[in-house]
Amino acid sequence: MTGQGLPKRLVIAWGLGTLPMAIYFNAFNILALRYLTDIVGLAAASAGLLISLSKLYDAVSDPVMGAISDKTKTASGRRRPYLLLGGLLCGLSIYGLFALPTLLPGVNPAWLVGGLLILYATTYTIYNVPYMAMPAEITTEAKDRSAMMSVRVMCIGAGGLIAGTLGPKIVSYAGGGAEGHQFMGLTLGVAIALLSVIIFMATQQKVQSPPPLAPRSTLSLREKAAAVAANRPFMLLLLLKLCILCGVAVSSATLAYFVVWVLGRTYADLGTVIMFTTLGQILGTPLWLKVAGKLGKRKTFVTSAIIFAGISMTWLLADSAEPLWLTSIRVFAKGLGTGGILLVSQAMLPDTVEYDRLRTGLAREGVLSGLYTTIEKISFALGTALTGLYLGAMNYVSRADSQPESAISAIYACQSTIPALFILLAAGVLMFYSLDDGVLEKLRRQSAPNPNPAAAV
Repeated sequence: MTGQGLPKRLVIAWGLGTLPMAIYFNAFNILALRYLTDIVGLAAASAGLLISLSKLYDAVSDPVMGAISDKTKTASGRRRPYLLLGGLLCGLSIYGLFALPTLLPGVNPAWLVGGLLILYATTYTIYNVPYMAMPAEITTEAKDRSAMMSVRVMCIGAGGLIAGTLGPKIVSYAGGGAEGHQFMGLTLGVAIALLSVIIFMATQQKVQSPPPLAPRSTLSLREKAAAVAANRPFMLLLLLKLCILCGVAVSSATLAYFVVWVLGRTYADLGTVIMFTTLGQILGTPLWLKVAGKLGKRKTFVTSAIIFAGISMTWLLADSAEPLWLTSIRVFAKGLGTGGILLVSQAMLPDTVEYDRLRTGLAREGVLSGLYTTIEKISFALGTALTGLYLGAMNYVSRADSQPESAISAIYACQSTIPALFILLAAGVLMFYSLDDGVLEKLRRQSAPNPNPAAAV
């Protein structure tokens, strides 16, 4: 759809589709590593490696899912059926993961965790890859895409608020330990399944993807891969995303450790900390949208990256004597920076996908979106593996009442220095990105059919 703008209902409905996966994603990334070490009893290095292997598995499954959705033909569209199927399976998966010590106490935990992590990764892929392919085929208008992504970023924040705030508080309310985590998994699983049904119904407007400008079905796999690699803006976006999410993975995986071991607080307080983080992200998104309209994506990203990195470094000053209100202010400011980083990086995807279509003549939104989400999984695999190995190397002790000073120092680094360096590296990558609305508009004019061929003679 072009020219007249998208109906607001469709913009909101698509953006809302982020909410169930944001709940799914945040509940896992915030709570899973500590759950596996301190509740299930796995060593930190083993837990980190198992999570990483499941995400590397996604490196294969994401492009495959993208290709499947590209070829799907149903009355509900190419992508929408997978929102329903994937959402329902995700609800079941998160319950199983957080219920495993209670449901199957006699099974080898490493094998059981590995199987459930593969299930988690598969169901996330079924939903998320088709979902992320939708914007490029819904509209070619930059303002519409930015509006869709702004709703998405706010829903990412809302999902973080629900999973990160209510998740730990539900665990605490249900008595903590294995039983508390099981009840939390059930509650969030039901919410994810119900939301997926609502979103499937709300996006029922049929959207046709634009036809290829010059179909070339004879391209070999190598030629197709070369064409993707030649899309410089897309490749830079993948590198940018790798840096961002490695930093986010390290920070997210150790936040629960930081709140418990450094700040000396409970899971209920962890929920409060995450609440202020996500409120900063949600409230900052409309502000960053206006800033991006005036300054452009690059300057907006750099500004938000500096805020994120600066606030991250202040964690080095935190300890158990710090009042909760000061911690809340700190994480609110960090959330503001996160909102800008996410908004810009998300808005760049449909731009690079359209650039690929205009440049090559191929409509392959699903494949490119699959590669994009593959980088997400690789990033979290690397970040989580590094975190688990680092904690293990620094002598973190599972199911312990205290930790050695070396482990505490590692937790400090994972909340401050390491995420800050990754985000600043991402800002450096963006300096080489040159795709903007002017470039896309020029390509659109070049690819548009001549309405008056005789005039060109």
